[in-house]
Amino acid sequence: MKSVAAQNGVVFSMIVVVIIGIFIFLSSGTYSCLLHKQFTINGIGVTNGESVNLQRTLNYSTHINHVEIETSNVSTSSDDKQNGSRPLHLPNTAEKHVRILVTARMQTGSKAIAEYFGSRSDFFYAYEPGHMIMWYVFNTGVKNDRGFHLGKIQTKLRDFLHDIFHCSFANHPYFTQAMNEHVFHKIRGHLDYLPSPITEKTLTSICLSKQHIISKVVRLTNLLPFIPRLQNDNVKVLFLARDPRGMVSSRYRMIYPGNAASGNTSNIVRLQPKLKLYVEAHCKWLEDNYNAITTGPVWLRENSMLVRFEDMAMHPDIVVPIMYKFVGLKDKKPADGYTEYSNSVFKWRDRFTFREVEIIQNVCSDRVYNIFGWEKVRNQREFEDKSRTFVLPMPKILT
Repeated sequence: MKSVAAQNGVVFSMIVVVIIGIFIFLSSGTYSCLLHKQFTINGIGVTNGESVNLQRTLNYSTHINHVEIETSNVSTSSDDKQNGSRPLHLPNTAEKHVRILVTARMQTGSKAIAEYFGSRSDFFYAYEPGHMIMWYVFNTGVKNDRGFHLGKIQTKLRDFLHDIFHCSFANHPYFTQAMNEHVFHKIRGHLDYLPSPITEKTLTSICLSKQHIISKVVRLTNLLPFIPRLQNDNVKVLFLARDPRGMVSSRYRMIYPGNAASGNTSNIVRLQPKLKLYVEAHCKWLEDNYNAITTGPVWLRENSMLVRFEDMAMHPDIVVPIMYKFVGLKDKKPADGYTEYSNSVFKWRDRFTFREVEIIQNVCSDRVYNIFGWEKVRNQREFEDKSRTFVLPMPKILT
């Protein structure tokens, strides 16, 4: 009897030990981590869909020009290892971090709008990834931005943007190529202080050390196919629209720098065929993406903001704080103040004659001018009236 009682006592003790062990396990952060696959390391929130070895180290070593981040003991899926992606997106995945995509057309003021963010020390700024893809991947001209010409880069651009927002550049060697071979990428991205050659490790380290990320593109044809990735990456979209007359004036100067340097001296009897194609593509892009952000999926309507170049140029003190609030920045003003671009808004009136303006206006539908609040010039008298801006209040967007 004593033997049986002793055996029962041992069994009971074992059961108690098991129960206590289960209770400790359930109460630990380990269980919570495995259940939700969400945890915090050194104050940095990390979320991941793969299994993670919790015995993980993050070593921050600060250098003069960048911060190196090393990880160890991280288990990843075979797919992640094959495609070079980073299964764990470190500092820039925390909710407080801002990701911004500025989408625009060439010669529409996109550099100006992006600078209000990219010039800040807390932003990593990827300047024109589409340019890199066209130049290095497709070996094609970068000034032709008509829809048909740009169609072939859209899939790769979508993937590149996704990886930019996660500081993952292993699959995009043209990023470092562009930084080393085209100095304007370094300058625009505010990385001109870096000595050459710039490596992928350096770019990754700098990107990871920044609190926010912005990328500016003028070669994204339509936002709709990009929505799944943008939504997954929690990106705020700034959609920049510019008056076709202002765009073509700036574009004309870029394409034909020797002609019409100033004043009404261009003498265009008819719109240059190349310019006509650019105006057509510009207006189609405006209308397509306006439709996307006003009648498209709810997520895009709630996470995109339409910015007219004319408003930003003439009233940056009003527009910039609104943009900051929209993307989630607490600052009310840029660190370096506002830059006025108001003189560029009306240059088309000095560059072209009324007849030329009329030709340009007729390329686009009345709807494009109406929905964006640009007033068409109807006669010579209106054209010469300097008190008129032909920029009306922006119509209210109904979503």
